Amino acid sequence: MIRFRLSLIAGVLWSLAASSAWCADRATVGILPFSNPAGVNSAVGNSLADMMTTSLVKTGKFDIIERMELQKVFDEQALGASGAVDAKTAAQIGKNKGADYILIGVVTQAGESEGGGGIGGLTLSRKRFLLAVDVRFVDTTTGKVMFGEAFEHEVKKSQVGVGSAAFSESNPTGGELGREVISTIVNKILLTVFPPRIASIDLATKAVALNYGDVLFDPGQTWEIFREGEAIIDPVSQEQLGRHAVVIGRLSIDSVFDKYSTGRLLDGEGAVGDLCRPDATAKGSEANKNGSSKGEGGGGLIQRMKNSGKKKDTAGGS
Repeated sequence: MIRFRLSLIAGVLWSLAASSAWCADRATVGILPFSNPAGVNSAVGNSLADMMTTSLVKTGKFDIIERMELQKVFDEQALGASGAVDAKTAAQIGKNKGADYILIGVVTQAGESEGGGGIGGLTLSRKRFLLAVDVRFVDTTTGKVMFGEAFEHEVKKSQVGVGSAAFSESNPTGGELGREVISTIVNKILLTVFPPRIASIDLATKAVALNYGDVLFDPGQTWEIFREGEAIIDPVSQEQLGRHAVVIGRLSIDSVFDKYSTGRLLDGEGAVGDLCRPDATAKGSEANKNGSSKGEGGGGLIQRMKNSGKKKDTAGGS
């Protein structure tokens, strides 16, 4: 009887551990107000921090520490005013406040340039709107910068008459710029902390369901299915730098819902719990080139996340 009870307890504990290993785990993130260099309206950083908070909460994966609580500590220690926050210092403060990660953002550019002329008493202006943000995402346990990258988005428009292009969430152009940049950053955070996984798969029909909805996926995207392999160890410091990814298959996204997406297995294999990432080999496909900011599927998403590969969009004419 005792042996049976011990076996039962062990089984329950194993089940709990297994379920928590890949189910909807949550993490706590501290978001500092995005700092603004000289010449950038201070409202830009606050608007972006608000949009980031809303977007991360919407994923259902993150709890957010009130940023003013963090800012108060930074202000008391005269930190962060210039945006040059030391990652280890930020990590320590964030950890003391209960954060698993700290997000540090600096608005490097937010504004417009204008050209054009006039005819018949009307002014035709050609405007270029650009928002650029440098972001560091720091693990508070290790002080390690999980990623540090530049994100930007551009919109070009032609307007007749006089219009305002000031950045704000309520301004159509400013709001578009902010949403595009924040969406790309959120995608990067999700792929770094909680990469998507297969929730169900039928190898006979090749039907697949994934544990993210419209926050990450768009119909027509293709993604790789992979499993983590051997650890990559720095030969000098012996630090574990990451793990090799063993690609075992590919899938396409057909339908996207609020909390999950469905698709089909294109080739290879997969099982419940297997990880997914953008398909780099699909960079040239029409579905991936035309993907939206939520994922841009395949190479499109990967390209947007590279410092040297920033996306240029045209909206409302040129």
